[in-house]
Amino acid sequence: MSNRLPTYFISHGGGPWPYLDGPFRRTFDQLEQSLLDIRKELNDAPSAVLVISGHWEENGFAMSSGEQPGMVYDYSGFPEHTYHIRYKAPGSPELAARVQELLGAGGVEARLDPDRGYDPGTFSIMKPLYPGEDIPLVQLSIDRSYDPALHLKLGRLLAPLRDEAVLIIGSKLIQGDIPVSKLDSYAPHALAALRIMTSLLMIQHSTMKFFAFPGPLPMPGPLPGLATHVPQCERMYVEGTSRPARGPSAWDRNDGLMPKGA
Repeated sequence: MSNRLPTYFISHGGGPWPYLDGPFRRTFDQLEQSLLDIRKELNDAPSAVLVISGHWEENGFAMSSGEQPGMVYDYSGFPEHTYHIRYKAPGSPELAARVQELLGAGGVEARLDPDRGYDPGTFSIMKPLYPGEDIPLVQLSIDRSYDPALHLKLGRLLAPLRDEAVLIIGSKLIQGDIPVSKLDSYAPHALAALRIMTSLLMIQHSTMKFFAFPGPLPMPGPLPGLATHVPQCERMYVEGTSRPARGPSAWDRNDGLMPKGA
């Protein structure tokens, strides 16, 4: 492993898909292969993983800081056993404190949350990526204001972690083929994903190693900051300063297989 780790944005798939089988699970075969490719590309395991999860929005920023985090099942319509699954990776109070230190040094307040568990934005990608459940893991929220400047600043302040063997992943489901009648309901999800991506682009200084979608983001209508930053991300993709995750491997389609709340 080189001294400086890449960063990744991953469209995480539907709910607890790694814990399912059948047609729904097969929908994410290419996503699973991309996650296996990431592990192969990294070669050695990181010392810890920081996941910026689009499932967690706060007034300000917060980090999970418990030693053995629980689980957050913020989905509905899945089989009963998926509400009892556990991803048993240890938390890292040390990494959470380091993130708080880095953000605080830049004037960004962030609180430690010892009770926050792993949500689907985290465990759905970590299960295939590190199935041994032995890599220390911390979740970081996004700010529900969606302020683009604030999230760009977040990325700048987190960048030193790349030189400390910490793998940084941004995770939020992106769905294509959204009917026009549903654009309003999907708009916040697209904007949350966009804020995570702007943070990661700043961490990586506009050379993010993975974009987990093969083309432009769906435009879900007029939202603050969206018109400015979506074209910027599209330009970075087109000009080759970022590369996609093996074609459409992590692009999730709204094809009727997604249970409500995924």
